[in-house]
Amino acid sequence: MNALEDMVYMTAIAVAQQSDCQKRHFGAVAVKDGRILLYRANMKLPYHKYLCEGECIRMKIDSGMDSMIGACGHAEERLIWALGAGALGSDIYVLQVDMEGKAIPVSTKRFYCARCATTMYYAGVRGVWVFVVDHWEFLTTEEAIRSSYEFALGEKKA
Repeated sequence: MNALEDMVYMTAIAVAQQSDCQKRHFGAVAVKDGRILLYRANMKLPYHKYLCEGECIRMKIDSGMDSMIGACGHAEERLIWALGAGALGSDIYVLQVDMEGKAIPVSTKRFYCARCATTMYYAGVRGVWVFVVDHWEFLTTEEAIRSSYEFALGEKKA
């Protein structure tokens, strides 16, 4: 990894640890013109917290399926909301961490959230970088949409 990718990796891990989600902790980092613009974790939305009283509703739903159901604003969409028009032309790096703050890389280049992929498309995000084994790999927003629908339709499992 280069210096920017190292910085993004460390930032994504640190921000993901701030997540209050019971199921998964994600950090998303926006980069444009070689610099970090902003970062966010997935967090419970105020009016949806009741869905996580006791056990989180997402514990009963396979990841990548029924992405509209849940109490959390996803890291990528929270990032795009915060950036507003500044998201146009940016890249988003996304990383999941375990409860101890260790990165959980994906095994192959893929993106499984149709909700976030659609948000990226509408915001004009160039694409998303996912952490695969030990390095970052890029998917255009269109590739992320196609990939996410394989999960949404149950053709693949997250």
